[in-house]
Amino acid sequence: MAGDIELQRPDGLDETAWNSIEGCRVRLERARRDLDWSLVVGSAKDLVEATAKVVIAARGGTSPSEQEYVEALNEAHKALGRQPGPDLSDDPQILAVASSMLKIARSLREPRNQYGPVTVEPWLRTFPKKLFTW
Repeated sequence: MAGDIELQRPDGLDETAWNSIEGCRVRLERARRDLDWSLVVGSAKDLVEATAKVVIAARGGTSPSEQEYVEALNEAHKALGRQPGPDLSDDPQILAVASSMLKIARSLREPRNQYGPVTVEPWLRTFPKKLFTW
């Protein structure tokens, strides 16, 4: 399907951590394929959250499973901001993109909560389809 989400497993990431990310990606793809827009938003939020918690754990953080969504995003963002390597955390353009992505990621929770949690039956969800371009 055009626009499929493809992720590459980073070197050194264990199977459990990768499976938590990959499982969310699969659910997101399924929701998109089924045109279940509320589930797309919920699954996207779950994918972002799972990825943030894996980043925190991989960087030696503590208790990622108990962190609040925004707190987990902030911690992961800080961890990645300290990522070693040339042209990563010191490049102002990269920092601006990372900051913008963090703002988008933080914004996922509210529309998901406003238009219905993913546990609500699809016919009860009212997420506006006009917000999607797939």
